[in-house]
Amino acid sequence: MRSKELHLKERALKDSLLILSRVFEFAMKHDGIIQDNPVKYVDLQNYYKNCDISTKCSDEKIYTEEEIESIKKRIRQEMSEKKYDPIGYAMLFSIETGVRVAEIPPLRWEDITEKGIHIHRQQRMTRIKGEGRTFEELPYTKNERLHPKGGRFFPITDAIEDILTELKELQEKLGISSEFIFCDEKGEWLNKETYAQRLRRMCRRIGYEITNNHAFRMSLNSNVLIPLNIKVTERAYLLGHSVEINERYYSHMRTESLDDIKDQLNRPFTQRSRIKLIKFGNKKIS
Repeated sequence: MRSKELHLKERALKDSLLILSRVFEFAMKHDGIIQDNPVKYVDLQNYYKNCDISTKCSDEKIYTEEEIESIKKRIRQEMSEKKYDPIGYAMLFSIETGVRVAEIPPLRWEDITEKGIHIHRQQRMTRIKGEGRTFEELPYTKNERLHPKGGRFFPITDAIEDILTELKELQEKLGISSEFIFCDEKGEWLNKETYAQRLRRMCRRIGYEITNNHAFRMSLNSNVLIPLNIKVTERAYLLGHSVEINERYYSHMRTESLDDIKDQLNRPFTQRSRIKLIKFGNKKIS
């Protein structure tokens, strides 16, 4: 009955049952409060029919190229109002690389190599009762938690090099020394929550409904990598996930690409007409 009222997404339903299962498992292991885990008898198929299966369209998931430019302009505007703004540089960097928000704080200058930017760590936030939030570094990225592969490398483009060079020169000018690329004035790493809040507030001020860093990842894939005809295996590697994930969740059609599609559809028609003229001795077909 509650599943009908809540109208959950399939993922949310599975996560809810997982939490319940762990609660019952805890009860089983401690003093034998219960003898069995009732969750294992739940048939999910009976509840999937009550799930919300609607999906967001592309315009609700990714930024257009024009919106990305507006965001860059706004970032630069806000940066000009501050003596030192590492979060601003981090946002510009994220737009160009599609890094996850948790992958930004642990990045070190030593991760800038000839092969590219070595992305192989992430920051984890934990809430401890009575102590608030704590942030720790994990030696793997989200997709390599179970199967570590040493991380991934993202090529250093001219735009990325300009951002990093500008940031390094500013840090040297202000006497800021740190192993972390995006550090505060004391040289300490940023925390992903502060970054996410700043990005969310900025996007809302601009008037955008999409306010998360994840949209940068999806926009880079759909607006840049796909139009450049970069193979899906390479796109998946650059963003740090599987080919299946890339094709299913990250590859969205750009609204402005309709004109390109029209041109592509017209091209075969022109070619077919030319073939007919050749086949029928240049005799026009009415």
